[in-house]
Amino acid sequence: MVGGFGPHTIARLREVLPHPNEEDPDPEHRRAAAVLIPLFVVRDELRVVLTKRTDHLRSHSGEVSFPGGGREPGDETLLQTALRETNEEIGLQPEAVDVLGSLEDLPTFGSNYLIRPYVGFITSLPEFSRDPHEVERVLTPKLELFTDPTVRRIEIRQRDGMEYQVHFFDVDGDNVWGATARMLVRLIDLIEN
Repeated sequence: MVGGFGPHTIARLREVLPHPNEEDPDPEHRRAAAVLIPLFVVRDELRVVLTKRTDHLRSHSGEVSFPGGGREPGDETLLQTALRETNEEIGLQPEAVDVLGSLEDLPTFGSNYLIRPYVGFITSLPEFSRDPHEVERVLTPKLELFTDPTVRRIEIRQRDGMEYQVHFFDVDGDNVWGATARMLVRLIDLIEN
């Protein structure tokens, strides 16, 4: 992409992202979950917010992920799930997020979730207040980093007789992979194509 990922990328995402999907996923498929892909601009550079989960959590411990989690009975929509979880995990207030749209629902292999990723622009420079029980630290790499072939590797894996690609990104020594990496790859594809 000419000129890197800067403020103009938000306008591009407004054009290409589908409006936030509020349709409930197939209840027989998997457990419903939602994440927020928070973006913000610092010195004309678009950054993305990731969390490093603590090592003692029951699922996905120690992994890098977007803030989010499973739908709870009080959540009327999956967007509410994503915003509630983001607030709980990193202290980002829902009113500080301009929801740009959503990506396609994404199944996970290990935890049997169907995740709906929402993309949101943080309208002012964020101050994070992480939940120390869930989040070891907050990472804010440049989104452009995920286009760099020197930090990305792809492995071919097999599951149920099918081959598929698994993407891995090295972000300052932390490994970003699995569903989070697939969401980043999809987001980058939307921006660049």
